[in-house]
Amino acid sequence: MSTFVYTSTEERKSPITGHVEQMYASRCFQASGRKLGCISCHDPHVKPRESERVAYFRQRCLECHTQQSCAAGDAERSDTQPADNCMACHMPAIPTDVRHAAITDHRVPRVTGQPTPNPLPSGGLSVTSFHRPGETADAQMQRDLGIAIVRLLDQAADRLTARDREAANSFLQAAVERDPRDLDAAEALGHLWWEQGRYVNAAALIQEVLRHAPRREFALHTAATQAEATRQFDLAAGFWRRVLDVNPSMHHYHHGLALSLGQQRQWPEAITSCRRALELFPGDSRTRQLLIECLLGQGATDEARGEFETLLRLDPDQTPELRRWFENHPFRRRQ
Repeated sequence: MSTFVYTSTEERKSPITGHVEQMYASRCFQASGRKLGCISCHDPHVKPRESERVAYFRQRCLECHTQQSCAAGDAERSDTQPADNCMACHMPAIPTDVRHAAITDHRVPRVTGQPTPNPLPSGGLSVTSFHRPGETADAQMQRDLGIAIVRLLDQAADRLTARDREAANSFLQAAVERDPRDLDAAEALGHLWWEQGRYVNAAALIQEVLRHAPRREFALHTAATQAEATRQFDLAAGFWRRVLDVNPSMHHYHHGLALSLGQQRQWPEAITSCRRALELFPGDSRTRQLLIECLLGQGATDEARGEFETLLRLDPDQTPELRRWFENHPFRRRQ
């Protein structure tokens, strides 16, 4: 399994889970040929007593460095408490994103307070391998990175650049050419092509994936959104039903089915799908607004108004806009 993270590009407070990422950023790790690890400094079986900590970790430093490696003078080193405490200067406590918490700075800065280096060089991409930062020469790594970029299109598209998309396209096309049976790469490429406006090619590729594996969740979800985007709502509803058969626990799948059914004026089924989505995610204002619209379409004005009052409590900042939407909705004017 490959793990990818956003490339770090600026100085920031450390997340509470950032020890390994910080270590990767350290000059110690980079100069070790990636051999430095947690147990280089920490004995997993023995925790040094408080009175032994300074000497213990200083000895870990001296396994690579020498007495003369430190840039600080003898007087400055003697001023640390206890004296000659490597951690005081090179592994200070730093603030985190968690209130009232601080962690040891595992970047091991040579000079206290120096700017955070970029721990994860990416070759110009917004996403990089966590365990092999900056490496993209390996074909398998490229394929996995392409899939990771595509998965972010639905979650954080604004964090991706044109260069990210171009790289993903190149990596995934190469993967599919190497192995046409690589369904993970093929469905990711189909998803990416759709996002790039290559609709015919995208739909054909996703259908080919589903021909080989009719219950692939990501491919079914992609096919449903593609059909919905082209206003083929009956086809979209079929795909939404299929993906819900694979995974009924995703609230946005129920929302997608409700939307496709609502577009066909199949109000009872659409209302049922909305309610199932809200059972999974009661705070989803978008689905509740769709439910109100379906109730109005069915003529259940009183029930729609009750849901509308709930919607206002969920999103009070939008009250004026929502009131205008509800009062002027075309389904109300027909009643």
